[in-house]
Formats: sequence, structure tokens, C-alpha cells
Amino acid sequence: MITLSFQHIEEILGFSLPASAYQHRPWWANSGHSQAYAWGRVGWKVQSVILGKNITFEKVNRNNR
Repeated sequence: MITLSFQHIEEILGFSLPASAYQHRPWWANSGHSQAYAWGRVGWKVQSVILGKNITFEKVNRNNR
């Protein structure tokens, strides 16, 4: 597992997250959104969210989504 602050995620991405990522927990759902497809495709899933503060991702087997 890895926990990243919103600021750190934005530094990695090189751009700001949308306001909805800060305000709406469903933005971090593990399915149904293009961003969920992106982190799922590389073998991660969101484990927990503290809106506006940090996200914890868990490494998962990419073959077992």
C-alpha cells in the first residue's frame, strides 16, 4: 500500500486534479471512470480516501481485477 497526498498526486501528474476529486468520494471509485481504469490497468486500487487530504492505493494482481 501507498498513501499519497493530493498535492503529491498532482506533482506526479504534472497538473491539478479536478475539483470533483477533492469534493466527491465517488470520483475515487475503482470502476466506472477513466481514472479508475488507468490505476486499475497498472495494478492498483483505491483502498481509502480522505477527501482533500490523501488517498491510499493498494497493489493488486492485474490479472485478478
